[in-house]
Amino acid sequence: MSISINLDKKQARQLIKALYIADWVYNSARPDEEIIPDIFMLQQEIYHQLALKGNRDVIADQENKAVLIPNGLVADEAEEIMDYFSEVKFVVDLSTKLSTRDLEEKYPDLDFDEAENFDDLEDELLEINQKYLPDLMENGIKHLRWIPLKLANG
Repeated sequence: MSISINLDKKQARQLIKALYIADWVYNSARPDEEIIPDIFMLQQEIYHQLALKGNRDVIADQENKAVLIPNGLVADEAEEIMDYFSEVKFVVDLSTKLSTRDLEEKYPDLDFDEAENFDDLEDELLEINQKYLPDLMENGIKHLRWIPLKLANG
């Protein structure tokens, strides 16, 4: 199958960033042996087509000339988006984990690995999460304190 698409300069630039971010989302947290090559191959094919049309927002990688990468400013803009996403994801994940921990302490007899138990407490989880989330968004982990647990043998 072959498709043809006409993009203006701004749209091409947005597509380059979107593909760069998509590859990062798919593969950044995976070990090398688990990387999903399909997204990278699609990204490279589109970058190649854009480069053939004279688009200077994609350039050859310095280390591997066969690989095309976003050019300076486009890459910087994409990486800024990825950094922001990582920060927000970290905060939301942390807030959810803290909220779940609080519920596990409140209901020690429930098995939180069982999905139906967790579903019953979803409203309560969201309520607790809404207490953590604003502070974490504003202050990061500045207000979190670790309380050492007593070791069983010590």
